[in-house]
Amino acid sequence: MNRSKQKLNRVILAQDRMLNAYENKYNIVVFNALRKQINDSINTIGSFDPKPMADALESLYQEVFMTFVRFQYDTFTRLTTKSADFFIYTWLDAIRFYITQHLAANAGVINETTKKNIQQVLDIGRALGYTPAEMVEFLGDKFSDFNLSKRARTITRTEIGRIGNIAKDQAKDDWKSETGEPIFKIWVHRYAKVPRDWHLAMDNDKAIPENQLFEVTDPKDNVTEYMMRPHADGVSAKNTINCGCIVIYVSESYAQSLNSAI
Repeated sequence: MNRSKQKLNRVILAQDRMLNAYENKYNIVVFNALRKQINDSINTIGSFDPKPMADALESLYQEVFMTFVRFQYDTFTRLTTKSADFFIYTWLDAIRFYITQHLAANAGVINETTKKNIQQVLDIGRALGYTPAEMVEFLGDKFSDFNLSKRARTITRTEIGRIGNIAKDQAKDDWKSETGEPIFKIWVHRYAKVPRDWHLAMDNDKAIPENQLFEVTDPKDNVTEYMMRPHADGVSAKNTINCGCIVIYVSESYAQSLNSAI
């Protein structure tokens, strides 16, 4: 194994440890937000508070973004002209702007699904003629900790993947503006109990130019989506929901060394 591949493996392992730690942490935060929303709806038989999920995502976005923007920038250490600390205020402004522009919409999609799920259960209970006390018990059964835990994991993995890749873009742009060197990128697939085989196929240790699109083809329907990176804007849910894939940006010189070993 050449040194470039060894270095890439170390970066991937370090990145995976951080992603796993954040998923473990925010699984709990997101679960608690869902549980609060459900409990409030149970106690009032129908009301819904969107704020717990928005608060959970805001905390997730801020912490994960700041960790991964620095992590990506530091992978360019050999040719860096400014330390990561130089960009700290730029990065704080960037995540604040993202939250201002996108938090409400992102949380809104999740909240709408939660509200829809609650309403469906309420409609069934009413159709069955349940009393208020029976309705409360029915809601509690349908929204068990087990079911909410599964949904929390999906939300957390998706949102960490989303903001982690956005952070990578920010660091890449800042590093490129400092050095002027062309940037390459690598698609990294992360472990999943039921992996998307077509995402796993993208993880081939091959670095491609920054502006080249990844051709992501689902063999089940033979549909190809052209993506700048994992969690790219505008792609279908089947390529983003519960996806833990993440991009790694590298310098041109590193990409040449890595690709020569393939």
